[in-house]
Amino acid sequence: MARSTSSSLVVIAEGLGNAIMAGPLVETLAARGLVDVWWAFGAFRTRFKLFAKARRWLLEPPRERYDVAYFTPHARQVRVACSVQRRSAAPSANASEVAASLALAPEPRVCSVELEYTPSTEHFPYVLCDGGHPAWERKRWPRWRELAARLEGAASVGLPHEHVAGTRNLTRLPLEAQLGAIANAGVFISNDTGLFHAACALKVPTVVVFTATSLVKNVDERFHAARVVTRGLPCQPCQGTARWHSCEKWKCRDVSVEDVLRAIHETKL
Repeated sequence: MARSTSSSLVVIAEGLGNAIMAGPLVETLAARGLVDVWWAFGAFRTRFKLFAKARRWLLEPPRERYDVAYFTPHARQVRVACSVQRRSAAPSANASEVAASLALAPEPRVCSVELEYTPSTEHFPYVLCDGGHPAWERKRWPRWRELAARLEGAASVGLPHEHVAGTRNLTRLPLEAQLGAIANAGVFISNDTGLFHAACALKVPTVVVFTATSLVKNVDERFHAARVVTRGLPCQPCQGTARWHSCEKWKCRDVSVEDVLRAIHETKL
């Protein structure tokens, strides 16, 4: 295995949101030298280089040898002999994924990340994302169509099945073009999904609806400058607990359109 001139490798895994929450670690390391990123596994890995400061974006195991390899929380079980040192982050119920990954880096640390995207020449007053697949159905909010009817000029991003009826459909654009649309949004409105984390990285005014997933795990106030709308029920969150599988009522999804519209208005002030 040849020695790389880059001293650091960051190993990420799982979904887009998990990848983006490792971005501040990449940004911090890039301030000290060259850093490569390996997206080891996950259903929605992107082939384009998501982080602007990364030297290389890898989807296959690296052939080089690094001084240090940093394994983010969802990648901690990956085993590959690619570095002199190995540093792994464990997930915590009491800390965000951003904090868990960033704790691996030396001081001073940067709690932001520059994303690459295709710039849009068009302004979108509202961009919506109803993110989720069947395994994460309880993350989704059931009133997107009602909200869209109250927002003039709204567009929606995400996967094709996540298009919000009544909005301009941007879901078939490449991810880098969807990020460009988000970057040019007046307000981005989403549930807890990967593009929510992207909007925060892009520093776009953001409103996010949280249902069953954990605010502690998925929101870091240093990184996620978003207005959160949630029911605040005693049973929330149930992510990582037995209730996640046993609950049949999902009352946490019963967030009113009026509450979301109020948050949008406050975000625009």
